[in-house]
Amino acid sequence: MSEHLTALCEKYPAVRALLEEYGGEPLRVYLEQAVHEPLPSILPAEELLEEVRHTVEPVFGEEMAKETAALIERQRCISTANHHHMAFDWRMVQSVLLYEEWLRLRGEQRGVVPIFATANVSLKSTVYSRGVIVYDCNLPEKMLRIPVFPRWKSCVMGLEGIDCQRIEGFRKWLLKEKRAAAISDGMFDTLSDFCEEVLENKRVLQYGDFRRQTMVINDLLSQRYHFGRKVRHIWMDMETIAAGLLLKDIQRENAIPYQILFCQKLRERILEKLDGVSGCWTTPGGGTHFFWGLDKRAVRFPLRLQEESGQWALTGKNSAGETVRFPLEADSLKESLKAGKLFPSLFIVFLELYFLRDYTVMGGHFQPAYLRAMRKGMVEAFEELCLFSEETEILRQKESLTILGMAYLMRDRGNGQYFVSTAELWEEPITREEMRNGLETSLSEAYEQSNL
Repeated sequence: MSEHLTALCEKYPAVRALLEEYGGEPLRVYLEQAVHEPLPSILPAEELLEEVRHTVEPVFGEEMAKETAALIERQRCISTANHHHMAFDWRMVQSVLLYEEWLRLRGEQRGVVPIFATANVSLKSTVYSRGVIVYDCNLPEKMLRIPVFPRWKSCVMGLEGIDCQRIEGFRKWLLKEKRAAAISDGMFDTLSDFCEEVLENKRVLQYGDFRRQTMVINDLLSQRYHFGRKVRHIWMDMETIAAGLLLKDIQRENAIPYQILFCQKLRERILEKLDGVSGCWTTPGGGTHFFWGLDKRAVRFPLRLQEESGQWALTGKNSAGETVRFPLEADSLKESLKAGKLFPSLFIVFLELYFLRDYTVMGGHFQPAYLRAMRKGMVEAFEELCLFSEETEILRQKESLTILGMAYLMRDRGNGQYFVSTAELWEEPITREEMRNGLETSLSEAYEQSNL
């Protein structure tokens, strides 16, 4: 095993497990054997479909909303590997195309690909693209970033949309890179088309928030990915869907989400068991307790449960240094979620979408590890308090899949290999032959190539 693969396996147990089982096998074989294992749904699975329809219909219409929800109901396996951004990062784009192929292998031929993505990320994150990434470029590192947004603290959940000023800034940056010979004339023309056909599209600019703009942008981008056929990638942020489900569940006093939030003994046990788990919280100040706060500057801020005069509240400081309190009461949480002042943490997101409903998630390198840790903590808490015995047996059997970070689409124009992503697909759409060849790449080779 190479030094790169050894390092990947040490850092990501999910990669190690995949390579041990499928390392020499083609990606196609892995996709064929990656399946949803049906389990009883602890809470109504169809409620997720309702939230999908509520999210998709205002942007894409009733017919697309019904078609997207129907596909999820048939397949029960959802892609959760992505950030909610303009899809230009090769890791995200190639994972989406893998999921698209997974659907094709199971008879889905209508060209609709639902994608669940997290909007719980700030623009200062080094793994958030903030704009266009070009891999077919003349830079030695084979990667050129052309930002639309600056690197600042705003969170995607509350980010204002792209406007004419940002588009003009993008055009100026693009022209600067052309004059510096960082990109070819052909790529310059391609990205100029992207600016005109996507960024300046009235369907995009009608929305004042980037969250919904991203849905339209990625739909428009995906329609030019393939040679000779049109596919539509329908992106949805997981936080909005999970919030909709939670609004239902905190009205059910016997449901697990209600009990975790409002039963003090169980809440304390969950806080203890999940302390230090990625996507949850770390004592004294890492992560957040169940929800993030979102202020007027679109900056997310962590919350901690505190008791004052016998009343519990989620308390934190916003970006202006002001103390903000959200009473831990069902009506208060509902009001704050609807107003966009709170949004669910990753723990609440996966509790609602995955643990409590009969769906399998296909995520990134870290996801299987932290989902197992979340599951372990919940099972231990329930057993120690003699709660939810039937539900616990279902939780024990929940498994997830990995679909991120495999580099199987590579091109070479004579000056070295580069990753294929959205900019490259707009310049030269992928053919079925190229995709078939890519799917014959072994998992070991795909992970090896990710170190280009």
